[in-house]
Amino acid sequence: MGTFTFIMLRLIVLAICVISAFGDINDELQDFMDQAQEDYKMLGMSIGAFQGDEWIMKGRIGLRHANDPTPIGEDDKFYLSDAGRSITAMLAARIVEQSEGRITWLSTIADVFGESITVLSPFTDATLLDLFLHSGHILDFDQVMQTEELMEWYDQVWAASQWDMPEENMQQRMELTKFLVNIDCGDEMCQEGRYSKFTYTVAVAMLEKFTGKSFDVLLNDYVFGPLNAPDCGLGPNTLDQSLPPLQPWSHFSGPWGVYDIPVLPGNQSNMPSSMTPDDGI
Repeated sequence: MGTFTFIMLRLIVLAICVISAFGDINDELQDFMDQAQEDYKMLGMSIGAFQGDEWIMKGRIGLRHANDPTPIGEDDKFYLSDAGRSITAMLAARIVEQSEGRITWLSTIADVFGESITVLSPFTDATLLDLFLHSGHILDFDQVMQTEELMEWYDQVWAASQWDMPEENMQQRMELTKFLVNIDCGDEMCQEGRYSKFTYTVAVAMLEKFTGKSFDVLLNDYVFGPLNAPDCGLGPNTLDQSLPPLQPWSHFSGPWGVYDIPVLPGNQSNMPSSMTPDDGI
C-alpha cells in the first residue's frame, strides 16, 4: 500500500471518529480536513460517507491543479490507484456467484482459456482465487525490469494504452495474459505470493473470456449499475488538457508537499489502459 493511500485511510478512519464525537458533522469534518491539509501538505482531496442512499458527511480541501486556483469540487472524481482492486474483487465475486457453477474461485487459467492460448507451468494450475491472492506466479515490476525483453514488452504495453475503445483494451488484456503465462521461468522468477501489478488483470481476462464482455461493461452490469454509481469508470478522471481544469489532475508529488508537478492528461497519464483491473478505477 502506498504512503498516500495509507494517509488517506487514516484520515477516513479519523473522520468517522469525528462523526461519533460531534453533532455538527460537516463543520467539524471540514475543520479536521483543513488541519490535515496543513499538517500533511496535501494538494487536495475529498472525504465522504453515506448510509443507504443518503450522504451523512462530505468535505473537501485543496486544488485541482498545482498551478491553477480552481478548488476541488463537490462532485470531482478521483483515481483510486490500486485501491480500486477491491472493486475488481467485488466484480469477480458477483460473476462467480451468479454463474451457477460455470466458473468458480477454483477455475484455473487453463480451464477458462482452454486451447485458445498456450499456458506453461506453473501457470496452468493457477486458479482465479490464486490470482486475487497474488499466488498465481504472475511477474511483478521488479522482475519485469530484470531483462531487456521484458522491459521492451512493458514499453509496448504503455505505448498501446488508449481510452476510446473498451473492446481494444479487452484484446490487449488477452495479449498481456498470453505473454505472462507463456514465460519460461523457474521458482526464482515466478514466485508464489509475490505482489504483482498484473495479477488482477490476468484474472479479469479470465472473466472477460468467460462472459464475452469487456471489463467496462462488466463493471457497469455487476457493480456500478446496482450501486447506482453512474459517475464511476475507468482511466484518468479527465482527458481534457485545458485550464482551468475540469477535474483534478494527477501530479508527481514530493514528500510533505515539497513539490507538486501536474501530469498532462492523456493515454499515458495513469497506468496502461489494459491494466485497469489492477490500477485504473
